[in-house]
Amino acid sequence: MKRILVVNEGFSNNLGDQAIKKSLVQFFEDRNYLVDFSYYSNPKIQSLPKYDYFFNDTSSLIELRLKLKSNPIFNFLLILKNYLRFVKWYLKNRRFIKNLLVNGRYDYVVIGGGQLINTTNRVSPSLFSIAAYTWSTLSCNRSKLVFLGVGVAGKFNVVEKKLYKIALNKASKIWVRDKFSNLVLSDTFNIQSEIIPDVVFYDESLNSSKRVKQKIALVGIYSFHEYNVKHKNQLLELEDFYLPWVNKVKKLKSDGYIVELFYTTKTDAIETITFQKVLYQKYDIDIKVLSATSLNELYLSLLDVDFVYSGRMHALIFGLKAGCKVEAFITSDKLQTFNDEYIIGNKSPFEYREMLINAINDYFVI
Repeated sequence: MKRILVVNEGFSNNLGDQAIKKSLVQFFEDRNYLVDFSYYSNPKIQSLPKYDYFFNDTSSLIELRLKLKSNPIFNFLLILKNYLRFVKWYLKNRRFIKNLLVNGRYDYVVIGGGQLINTTNRVSPSLFSIAAYTWSTLSCNRSKLVFLGVGVAGKFNVVEKKLYKIALNKASKIWVRDKFSNLVLSDTFNIQSEIIPDVVFYDESLNSSKRVKQKIALVGIYSFHEYNVKHKNQLLELEDFYLPWVNKVKKLKSDGYIVELFYTTKTDAIETITFQKVLYQKYDIDIKVLSATSLNELYLSLLDVDFVYSGRMHALIFGLKAGCKVEAFITSDKLQTFNDEYIIGNKSPFEYREMLINAINDYFVI
């Protein structure tokens, strides 16, 4: 049997990343590969950690950054800290990754899916760029290297652009998950790729055919801090950021929905609690937070849900697969592209699954 190593963010606290891992591992096991998995940005973690989604371990740092964002000395020290973290990642993980690849004797190393060609939107580089460089340069001489179903950010700093270009040029095949990513690879890196549906469509865990939908709507608010990092030239105050979310909750309730809040990442979970308090204290709206800290828990809840509103792409994909009506809160070029191609595109999850299989199946025939 051929051996394959799947590399992505499947051990992160993001339920979308966990779903990506689940789908890809299942895809290759269904084709009789021996499949191993490694965590793209933290390869020494060997199993899914138990995350406390409501413990805020970054609030003090975020508050300090906001307070000192115009201080040049603080900004210089922050850039220096990030570069040292960048170098430390390489020194800490290079030997481990090399030994993993040597001992595994993999026929394929598959990097993807997920937004793995990403950026910090700052001067200092993303850890994903050094991860892509390290995995690619160490894999390419031992295994066939493939980027599968990856998403690509729109703009990169100098270091990110250099490292991603080296990494991508090592690949024997590149599939991206949307037209925007395809265009960025072509225009920014002069690299050609093919477009496939998101790999999460492969997994068939969500099957709504036997369930009767109830008048329930899930609203998944996006992290305020992450939104402002992505839109640093158009920063919002918290009240302004919350306003469209409040209006959506009011509209859904007026339409007769039972509204619940939900999340698929830790940062969104923390934002959800703050938003819940604001809804109650300022608008006299008392709604509960869906308690789902695992894929299985969220999947089971979605089978009864009729409508999903979220700023996270995979939350919307989960909704589509569960037979829900979905609406996107646009947070990025990635989500705008997803909205245009997948929500407005109006194909069924089954059709996207078949498109995915037809696009990649022959490449991995044993």
